[in-house]
Amino acid sequence: MSTRSKFILFSGILLLAYGISSRLIPVYFFWESRILGWIVLIMALLSYWFDLRKSRIQKGKKTIWVMGLAL
Repeated sequence: MSTRSKFILFSGILLLAYGISSRLIPVYFFWESRILGWIVLIMALLSYWFDLRKSRIQKGKKTIWVMGLAL
């Protein structure tokens, strides 16, 4: 997993945690971060799949199942 994918994953988890906690504790600042957190987590998953596919191509391994998961 590349540094970029780790950063996106960490950001998504952080946004998701803040979004959930802001609804539990009535904080009315950036409460929609829960939705953005899910979107960023999906982006992190796609970034991970692309990195995995790229590394498998460089190693000369099959990438059919990686492409199937990304679709």
